[in-house]
Amino acid sequence: TFSRVALIEHRRTGKTYALKRMEKKTIEQLKQKTHIMNEKKVMNLCFHPLVVNLVCPISSSRARLFVSDRALRGVGVRYSTAASRMMRACTW
Repeated sequence: TFSRVALIEHRRTGKTYALKRMEKKTIEQLKQKTHIMNEKKVMNLCFHPLVVNLVCPISSSRARLFVSDRALRGVGVRYSTAASRMMRACTW
């Protein structure tokens, strides 16, 4: 695996988010740069209650970070049968 996800809390609002951290060195070693760029593009295009929305992409000298809505308790798995509705919500 080349990423780690942590649950974080916004200090001022108290809202929780998911923080996905991907080390740039590992991304290059595993040749995942295009995959990560496509993931960011798709997350920026899709806004739907059943899709985890990208809140803020962050880039540092060592890592790429995606701050997104949190999905707890397997929400994505439970709603996987609604894939056709989610795809219609995306603007390609």
